[in-house]
Amino acid sequence: MPHNRCLWVLSLSGEGTLIFQIQGNPPVNHQGGSSAHHLHASIEEIQAIQKLCQDQGILISARENIPQEINPRDNKDPFVRCPECLSCPWWDPVTLGPDKSCSLREAPKEVIESLMEYPGYREASQRCPVGIIPLSLAR
Repeated sequence: MPHNRCLWVLSLSGEGTLIFQIQGNPPVNHQGGSSAHHLHASIEEIQAIQKLCQDQGILISARENIPQEINPRDNKDPFVRCPECLSCPWWDPVTLGPDKSCSLREAPKEVIESLMEYPGYREASQRCPVGIIPLSLAR
C-alpha cells in the first residue's frame, strides 16, 4: 500500500459506467450522470484514477480534503476509531469534521433511520467492531 495517503473527494461526471476499488476503500461505482466519492488514497493512486477516467471519457475533479496522513492502525487520530472505519459507509469526516467522523454516532435520528433502510448501512452498523451506539437514538 502506498505511503502518504490522505482523504480525497472525487467528483465524476459523464455518461459512462466506471467501477473500481483501491485497497482500503469501498468500491467506486459511477453509473453515469454525476457522482461523488471519498477515498483514502495516495497522489499516485489518484493520478491512476484520473487516467482511468480520462480513458473512459469521464470527467473527474479530485481534491485533497484532509492534509495530514491517516494511519488506520494509529488510534491516536480521533476520527479513525479502528481500521474498518476507512471502508465503512458511516465514516464521513468530510461532512461531520475530523473529530466527529462517524455518521452512525453523530448524525440526526432521521438521517440514521433513513440510512438504515439500505442493507450496506444496516450491515455495517451491526458489524462495527467499536460498538458505536447512535447518540440521537440513545437520548
